[in-house]
Amino acid sequence: MPTADGRAGYNIECGGSAYTWAKCYKAAAKVCPAGFDVIDRDSSSTPTNFGPLVERNLIVACKRA
Repeated sequence: MPTADGRAGYNIECGGSAYTWAKCYKAAAKVCPAGFDVIDRDSSSTPTNFGPLVERNLIVACKRA
């Protein structure tokens, strides 16, 4: 998705109670090898009988090479 300033932007979904934000940042580094700026990040946790259901979303804009 294009960002407001015309750069390539990506919404990265990286939920899971066994993971951390590091998984999101690693995925962002893969899609933006020249680096990225974080536009937004959001997380939520919903309790269940089997443990928390964790959702994470990271929106990044790739830096221009």
